[in-house]
Amino acid sequence: GLCFNGSAFILYLIAAIVDASSVTNEQNSHNYNSWAASSFFAFVVTFCYAGNAYFSFISWRSRTSQ
Repeated sequence: GLCFNGSAFILYLIAAIVDASSVTNEQNSHNYNSWAASSFFAFVVTFCYAGNAYFSFISWRSRTSQ
């Protein structure tokens, strides 16, 4: 679980940064709100995976210390 969550965090972080950098506020761009929302939720998912990786790490450390 730790490896999966850690690697998913890294991959989603890269995808969220690329998604956020592609959002432009042009006058004739009608998809601005959609791109902004996808960027926001990409970072939400990224932080969820980061939290899950943290809790997986804590669980792994508690099992190995006993």
